[in-house]
Parts: sequence; C-alpha cells; structure tokens
Amino acid sequence: MLVIDFADRDSFNRIEYWNNRINTEFRQNICKVLVANKIDLPKSRAFNPVEAHKLAKDYGFIGYYEVSANENINVDKAIEDLIQTIYFNFGYSLSNISKEVKNTTLDFINRSKT
Repeated sequence: MLVIDFADRDSFNRIEYWNNRINTEFRQNICKVLVANKIDLPKSRAFNPVEAHKLAKDYGFIGYYEVSANENINVDKAIEDLIQTIYFNFGYSLSNISKEVKNTTLDFINRSKT
C-alpha cells in the first residue's frame, strides 16, 4: 500500500520513485494499491484524481483510493480490495475461504480503524 498525501504535490510526484523501489526490492509481482490520504481537507487537493487513476493503472496498482484515516473514510474499501486481490492471486476469494479466516481478516480491518 503506497500512501501519498492528498494535499502534497511532491508526494504525488514521488510515486514513480517509490513504485520503482518496490519493484526493485521485491522482484516479483506484488499487489499494490495507491492511496491518497487526507481527503477530509478537500480545499487542499494537490492533484487531479483522473491523473492519479491513470498513474495507478500505468504502474500496475490494483486501484487508486482517496481516503481519510482521520475520519475513517474509504479506508475499509482500499484494505478489503487489497486483501481480496491477494486471496485471489493465491486461488481463493473471500466468499470461499473459511468463515474463521474471513472473520479474523475483517476483525483486523476493524481494529485498525481505532
């Protein structure tokens, strides 16, 4: 999960650098999501969401999400989509894994909100 600052253009401009580092360090296909935090500061937007979606697609991220960790907006969606993609890549889906594993995963997500 690559988290950038919604209100900081320099943060957005560093996506290429961090994406290259991830690809160099891990040398394998890795599930990545691009997350812009601080959407609770809408007057501070530093980049266009269309631009961010395109960049995420070009760099092979599974998606681009605008979130507010402070107000718990859209955080679940980014984490759930990342987990779903990881499960899918291993031949599972959240609908066919055991209820215990699903509840543990969702419990972890819920605990991370606090």
